Amino acid sequence: MLALPGHQFGLDVLAAVGSMRMTDDFSFPRIHERLQERGVPISCMTVQYMLRDYLSLLSSQLTKGPLLEKLKKQGGILPVIDGLQFGEGDPVLYLIIDSVSNQPLFGQEMLCRGAAELVPFIAQVKELGIPILGVVSDKERALVPAIAEALPGVRHQLCQTHYVKNVSKPMDEDLAALGAEVRQTEESLRRLERSLIQEQKKAAQTEVPAPPDTGITLTLCQAARSEARRHGRALFDPPALKRHDGLELIAQATAEAQRKKRGLGITSRSWKAS
Repeated sequence: MLALPGHQFGLDVLAAVGSMRMTDDFSFPRIHERLQERGVPISCMTVQYMLRDYLSLLSSQLTKGPLLEKLKKQGGILPVIDGLQFGEGDPVLYLIIDSVSNQPLFGQEMLCRGAAELVPFIAQVKELGIPILGVVSDKERALVPAIAEALPGVRHQLCQTHYVKNVSKPMDEDLAALGAEVRQTEESLRRLERSLIQEQKKAAQTEVPAPPDTGITLTLCQAARSEARRHGRALFDPPALKRHDGLELIAQATAEAQRKKRGLGITSRSWKAS
């Protein structure tokens, strides 16, 4: 009863897809994973199709109703324009999002990425009748002249995220090497953890007490492996650097405990070796 004609999933799922993509900035695989965790038997490709439907519904609501009134009350909009391509050779889904309210304004699929096709799409922003404070985009070849033609006189700023991404490219190789180092450390910790678990099982079978610091060592291993899998978001919070820093904190705590002779014998030696 909640599904649109010809659709398998309801508007509640449609709204969830739109919210996770536009508000939380989740990737399509992550949205797919979240929906499956909530018991929705959906494919990743269907998630992409549902986002397109979500944007179409929003576009149809902007000409009237509470969404338009909300935008008018905030005194102006700051559109961000970008194109998403789901796979090589696929059509490009262009989006216009108001960065003040975080409200998607328009979305449209295009087979061509030329200025002639983009101008009428971008010009819809003027038809809302709301002051345009400025516009933000990347430096896509067709997008820049299309904005100048569709929104003459409106201040245009290039996306700072794209700028920072270009500036940070020299770090890509170092971050990749750091990520590989973290994965190697996690693998060493996994082997250590397995050996300690085997020692505990052996001690339980033979009734010979395991080393007193085995439990502490396992706790440190679990904490370190958790740090090695921490999530981070580029550009300002790269996962490789975040995981490396977390491991360094645990290493420092272990070294400090060893210095104070708190009985972390096998833990300290094993950690140092890994």
